[in-house]
Amino acid sequence: MLDIPYYLSSHKEKILEEVVAEANRVWEVFCRCNEKFKGRKGRVHIIGHSLGSVIAMDILSGQPTYVSEEDNEKPHKLHFRFNTTNLFCLGSPVGFFLMYASFLW
Repeated sequence: MLDIPYYLSSHKEKILEEVVAEANRVWEVFCRCNEKFKGRKGRVHIIGHSLGSVIAMDILSGQPTYVSEEDNEKPHKLHFRFNTTNLFCLGSPVGFFLMYASFLW
């Protein structure tokens, strides 16, 4: 439970940037090794567990619905460089975060 206050602190932006950077790096390596995946518009599904599901939800909620090739030329530091088909949340505290956010507004 100590990761929740850490995530809600001033470190949140850095955590999001690092997760996006690593996901984009892994996606690029996968596409280089599997050229047909990118050419055939392969589908990406994200599985988030616990705080990972909150991080994925935060990233995807601030990202455009569709990522085009033009968007990849100058990517935003908080946007995935790929389209995401599904987000699966396992053991997720997302409901708590949404409830907490509603009290702040």
